[in-house]
Amino acid sequence: MTLSIRQRPLGVLATTAVCIFLLILVAEHLANHGLDPATHQVSEYVHGQLGWLMTCGFLLWAGSLLLAAVIVSDIPRGRALACALLVAAAGMGVTACFATQTSAGQLPPGVTLTTAGRLHDIGSGLATVALLAALLLSLRLRERPTLRKVTLALLALGVPTTVLLFVLGSEAAGIRQRVLLLAACIWQLTLLISDYRPAPAAPPRDAGLPSAPAQGRRGSTRARGGGGG
Repeated sequence: MTLSIRQRPLGVLATTAVCIFLLILVAEHLANHGLDPATHQVSEYVHGQLGWLMTCGFLLWAGSLLLAAVIVSDIPRGRALACALLVAAAGMGVTACFATQTSAGQLPPGVTLTTAGRLHDIGSGLATVALLAALLLSLRLRERPTLRKVTLALLALGVPTTVLLFVLGSEAAGIRQRVLLLAACIWQLTLLISDYRPAPAAPPRDAGLPSAPAQGRRGSTRARGGGGG
């Protein structure tokens, strides 16, 4: 799969944004010891001491999804995948702009769900569904064998793990979300960096043609040779 000159900087930016998002997520886990990762959602970190950083992380991921959509829109059978990535980027952007009101998946006592809280939940759900659709649509890209293998492996491992954690209930809701989030990031990084090679450089227009001075010298030599006979 050839990566065009226009796509190279977009791929670098998108990959960097995903990696920074993952680093921010690690930092939030270290900074928020009071939130049990097993039960609390990642979105709840926006209420911590580094809440602004979590918001920036969500925006970075939204931007990387948008750039990924631009990249795959140019490849065969990539239009539907690009649309799914655009929807995921929009959902993640909404998730970043509106903070969650829930704690461990539940509204605290006495708290009424506001429009902002509803928009956050809608954005998060939209991003999740769109990312799942994108993952399935990527299986259509036959010219991306590594991506197909990673996608199938993620489905084979992620689906039963998610079902098991769902059966365990709210006690494992946070772990389930983190498993899905990590799987989505692994898939996106594979989409961005696997099976690509730089586009070959165009040969010079005068490649293989003798230079004008050389032609002139050969012509002069022939003329002298003819005169001497």
